[in-house]
Amino acid sequence: MAGQVEIRRTTYGIPHIRAENIRAAGFALGYVQAEDHGERVVRGLARSRGELSLHFGADSADVDAASRRRLRRAQDTYDSLERDTRDVLAGFAEGVNRYIELHPEGFPEWMRLRFTGHDVHALGVTSADTAAARRLAVRIETGQDGPPVLGRDPDEGSNAWALAPSRTRSGNAILLRNPHLAWTAGYYEAHLTVPGKLNFYGDFRVGSPIGIIGGFNEHLGWATTNNAVDSDELYVLDADPNRPDRYLFDGSSMPLGREVVTVPYRANGVVGQVRREFWSTPLGPVVHRTPQRIYVVKAAEEGEYRAAEQFLRMMKSKSLAQWRDAMRMQARSSSNFTYADARGNIFYIWNATLPVLPHAPGGDTTAIPARRSSDVWTRLVPFDSLPQLLNPRSGYLHNENDSPHYTNLDQVLDASRYPANHEQPMLGLRSQLGLELLQSQKQYTLEELIRLKHSPRMLLADRVKAELIVAVRGSAPDAETLRAVELIDRWDNTTAPESRGGVLFESWWRRYMNQAGSNAFREPWTPQKPTTTPRGLA
Repeated sequence: MAGQVEIRRTTYGIPHIRAENIRAAGFALGYVQAEDHGERVVRGLARSRGELSLHFGADSADVDAASRRRLRRAQDTYDSLERDTRDVLAGFAEGVNRYIELHPEGFPEWMRLRFTGHDVHALGVTSADTAAARRLAVRIETGQDGPPVLGRDPDEGSNAWALAPSRTRSGNAILLRNPHLAWTAGYYEAHLTVPGKLNFYGDFRVGSPIGIIGGFNEHLGWATTNNAVDSDELYVLDADPNRPDRYLFDGSSMPLGREVVTVPYRANGVVGQVRREFWSTPLGPVVHRTPQRIYVVKAAEEGEYRAAEQFLRMMKSKSLAQWRDAMRMQARSSSNFTYADARGNIFYIWNATLPVLPHAPGGDTTAIPARRSSDVWTRLVPFDSLPQLLNPRSGYLHNENDSPHYTNLDQVLDASRYPANHEQPMLGLRSQLGLELLQSQKQYTLEELIRLKHSPRMLLADRVKAELIVAVRGSAPDAETLRAVELIDRWDNTTAPESRGGVLFESWWRRYMNQAGSNAFREPWTPQKPTTTPRGLA
């Protein structure tokens, strides 16, 4: 298959792949990823088939047991994928295998493995977050908090802007992507070309051929930013008091499903086996049990396996209509998507696999009693009913990981139109600055828009610095503190490299936030003043 591909790298090392067919494109992508991130790629694939315990001992058994269940799901669904999707997955495995075969010295002995398309497919099979659901169930039962659940880092995610032709000097739409991700996040920039079939430039996930967060072809492009999707519900069932391992539902006693997964392990030269037990219902996996109650999480993403297929369709799309048809698969469970195309369309959607609930959402505090089928959600909000904007009158779209309501200030999305389990209105300071920069009617060149995106202005300083200076000066500061406040006073409220005072201000702010928490501002953010709050110091 190597004879069917050409790989050229830029001076930055970015691979540009030209392949005779889709399978060869997958082969080349697997090869270059193994060349650049060999051990990371192999470790992920070994994990996908539940074999870490053979190399790291029985401590990895829980991970391996869950992986073996996903692998079985991948094996069961593989043949239902479209031919092109299967070809990419199989080709990727063959490319990784080929690189290991040619460069065994680059890998520890245990990593000199051979993989299949099933192993690659298993990476894309998703499941419920049973750990979070279990923590909630235990807290409900015992009143004791488990390990803290980390919230979303406001600095993590991405920025995405789209300008219509009416807002650009060239008369073409412009899409600007600015991922905010750690260097170690595992994204991989590449260009894939299969003449007549595919011409896509974007970022892939390391270890996967079609884990896309954004990119473009000659017709269209898209960017993703983080959103907050509540795609699951914790239900509590009544245990059958007279028959073990059964529950009462729809007036009948129903058996729990039980699956035992055997995991082989190797430790200190000894090979053994451990078993892990999984209990389930048709609603979803069991996460906690007491003699009286059985807690089950019903998650929209449980068992989903078609994300690679959806992304490949998006990569090959030639129009907004085709791209939206691919998105209607709803195999991707989250993310804001911001889109632009060569025909001048700009489009935004708050993408989610969002359940249509027959009850109030439980959120992260409540388990919903379920005694009959009508108590439980059974369908998702259709793609076309999710919050979205197409070609807004003022010619811009933006998202910086906040809710969809203020994607365009001239067409604010009414929160009352959406159900209670939808993301609630919020507009952070990063988003507010983006809106302030885009809200004018100016027409931009590409270069001007890039400069605008790199604006070093810190809106937080505009909102609180003056009150900070007054408060410190009124506190009889010592000489060192006075020098610090004078430095901040002279600071120009930007993060430009030559701008002195910004690091000191940010250091102070982080300490202040650790003490003040949610009460940091004199005037907190409100939907009534979305672009001028929060402000002042509490």
